[in-house]
Amino acid sequence: NDFLVFSLTGVTLAGLPGPTHEICFWLAVTGDTDQTNDTTCSTFTVKTRDAGISSIASPVDNSNITAYSGTMTFALQNFATDEINDVNPIPLRISVDGTRQTAADSTHLLDQGQTLAAGATRNINLPFDLASLNLSNGNHEVCAYTDLRGDANNGNDKSCVTVTVGSTSTSVGENISKITSYIYNVEDALNINIVSSENLNDVNITITDLSGRVINSSRPVGGKNISERINTSNYSEGIYLVSISSENSVILSEKVMVN
Repeated sequence: NDFLVFSLTGVTLAGLPGPTHEICFWLAVTGDTDQTNDTTCSTFTVKTRDAGISSIASPVDNSNITAYSGTMTFALQNFATDEINDVNPIPLRISVDGTRQTAADSTHLLDQGQTLAAGATRNINLPFDLASLNLSNGNHEVCAYTDLRGDANNGNDKSCVTVTVGSTSTSVGENISKITSYIYNVEDALNINIVSSENLNDVNITITDLSGRVINSSRPVGGKNISERINTSNYSEGIYLVSISSENSVILSEKVMVN
């Protein structure tokens, strides 16, 4: 009736595909007279792991790269039915036009004692210098995604936005004018510079929130080079639409993120 207690170490159970599993131990002894009592089993549950990026706030989708602040802001969501705790690091990745930017690789770990409940989201701010990539003129796809081992559903890992590099050709009345806008999101202000191949008259710059409510309207002096600084210190954090019109015709419309 003597017994021996032993332990098994070095076995990795993380990343198993299903929630419930059975683990068994048995002895193989030469000359065993009763093999029915050689095995003992135990059932255990592995927490489901399913995290992804549900949305990107910065850079703003369909915006010009000049409006980008240099920090990617996106929502990390726990899609699983189990919480994520402070011992589960989540690898984060960024890609541009389908190419992973390894220099931006990072890992997010909750603070000690914190959890991310099932279905909950957390905003992540990740410095990433898009300008240093020297992207060609045109549209480019920027994506943020998770690279979690044992992820239950890779289909919800990624979220993407489109950014534009270069100028935009826009109709002004009956003429076609080359318009280039530079919107710099600095602390407590938006610096707006407009360069046009033709004189722009009766210029109006309007800022609205996503519900369509007008937050600010200004009328800078017209011309080929127009500059305007708009105080945003009283703005709530979020996405705003900057619309620039000349002679009552909208010539440019861009989304910006105010932090």
